[in-house]
Amino acid sequence: DGAPYRTRIEFTPTTTSGFQNIDFFVDTYMQRGKTIVAYEYIYNSKSEKVNSEANSDNALQTIHVPGLMHTYAQNKALKSNLVFADKAQTVSDSVSYANLVPGEKYTLVSTLMDKDTGKPVADKHGNVITMSKTFVAWRASGFIETEFSFDASNLSGKTLVVFESLRQGNTE
Repeated sequence: DGAPYRTRIEFTPTTTSGFQNIDFFVDTYMQRGKTIVAYEYIYNSKSEKVNSEANSDNALQTIHVPGLMHTYAQNKALKSNLVFADKAQTVSDSVSYANLVPGEKYTLVSTLMDKDTGKPVADKHGNVITMSKTFVAWRASGFIETEFSFDASNLSGKTLVVFESLRQGNTE
């Protein structure tokens, strides 16, 4: 909604200098592809501001929220969105991303889903049709190309969509 996230803690310092951890929770779903900077203000018991850290260029106060911006999946051989109910099908998926940290490692996970049920699609052997690709983001924004091959002989009449998620370590 555009309102800043705020948190407040009270503490009593035990020395003239030091640090205090502050936890705050941010729903980053609507912040995908954006950069968030935390500003901090310290007030004394009389509500007078005695110190602050409000520098938008401070990398130590900055959180980069990665985002998958656009995706385009297609039948690799036909270059269209039509997949036949045949044994050998390959879907290529082009995913654009934004606001990644250059030099960091990420994993893109793509899963074929049944549009009508919202559930993952399995091949005729019962294996969920999914793939993952780990890559290093050399730029903050770019594209990652993936593809996966599968036996689609049991998928006649289904409308398929590809769901993607981007992970860094164990964090999605």
